[in-house]
Amino acid sequence: MKEALIWKLHAAYSKYYWRRLCRNQSLKEAIIDYKKVSQSTGAKVTTLYKLYSAIIKLKPKNILECGTGLSTIVICEAVLKIKEKDASYNPNIISMENNEYYHNHANEILPAKYKSLVEIIWGERTLYNHSLFRGYCYENKPELPYDFIFVDGPNYDDELGSAFCADALEIAYCSPERIISGVIDTRLTTCFVLQSIFGRRSVKYSSITRVGLFSISGLRNVTYKSQNFKKSALGQLFIRR
Repeated sequence: MKEALIWKLHAAYSKYYWRRLCRNQSLKEAIIDYKKVSQSTGAKVTTLYKLYSAIIKLKPKNILECGTGLSTIVICEAVLKIKEKDASYNPNIISMENNEYYHNHANEILPAKYKSLVEIIWGERTLYNHSLFRGYCYENKPELPYDFIFVDGPNYDDELGSAFCADALEIAYCSPERIISGVIDTRLTTCFVLQSIFGRRSVKYSSITRVGLFSISGLRNVTYKSQNFKKSALGQLFIRR
């Protein structure tokens, strides 16, 4: 019963956010046109709205997209919207894809007006371990001071089950002094790992929109031992930060 209600609310939010996105006629047409030629399913409407809104609000300088697709178009449209008022805004947009077929397909169908804005790069996924946690991230990422990450890849399933998408964690570890914000398209394991390490104030997940939002910094190399955990009055364990 509860799950059915959540899905109904999710459907309602999806319709509401689609109407909000459609206020930007250029964005609406770009999404519709891209769906006609794209072979990927694309991110959810709720995710696309949160992604678009976050970029408009934060105006990040170096954007990493983990998983090329419809979200690439939304990121580019958000940048173009900002540039209408601030022509000097010229962020780096790197879109990573580990599926070589989809990488080639995405480059082929990318509309001409976005080609100067985004670089779509193929990179194999590689195992990334952070203490207790097992994840996958992209190889071949350009070394940039990323301040915004959209997480929709790479594939985090393997013969052991589900791992997590680790690029945000890898970048946060390499640049602990930098605040990195971002949006996660569902990927519960990724939300769980980031929330476990950084806390619920820094990493939020909505079961209704099915979108994760984060703003993280200060990651240090930690080998977790018994003293690194705390517990609630009911016995639930948490990592000390």
